Amino acid sequence: MRDKALVLKYENGIATVKPLLSDTCINCNSSTCSHKSSVFVATNPKQLPVKPGSLVKIGASVKSQIVQTIFSVGFPLITALIGYSISTPLAKALNRIPTESTKVAGLFIGLLIAMAIVFFVSQTKGTTLTKPQITSVEDTSSTMNQTLSKDKAGQNTPCPL
Repeated sequence: MRDKALVLKYENGIATVKPLLSDTCINCNSSTCSHKSSVFVATNPKQLPVKPGSLVKIGASVKSQIVQTIFSVGFPLITALIGYSISTPLAKALNRIPTESTKVAGLFIGLLIAMAIVFFVSQTKGTTLTKPQITSVEDTSSTMNQTLSKDKAGQNTPCPL
């Protein structure tokens, strides 16, 4: 999880940021992920004093977290229940004897449909549904000095610029 980022560019309440290595990355086996992290855009709805070079914390709004939860958990659950419910009438319409395996198959078909829809929407509109937000600005002088000293000590930390 990366919640700290370095501001590369800031215009009209929109910041282009690069994620930084954080304390939660210490035990991660994928130590090169911070070097491969991509630049992304975050909004500044609180109008915090941000400028290029600022170290910021990134988060998601409560509204976007609720939307994500409903879409990733609630929607598949509903489609699974619908698949389970319509499996018996569908089996009867196809002159089959409805069994428990028919209901389980309906449940899994409902889940597969939900997975396909969630995947499609997240690939096409995922970045517009929930935009990251700048939640706070941190003091960059002490963080930059710590990062530089870690680099001199031979640690695998990303260059902030």
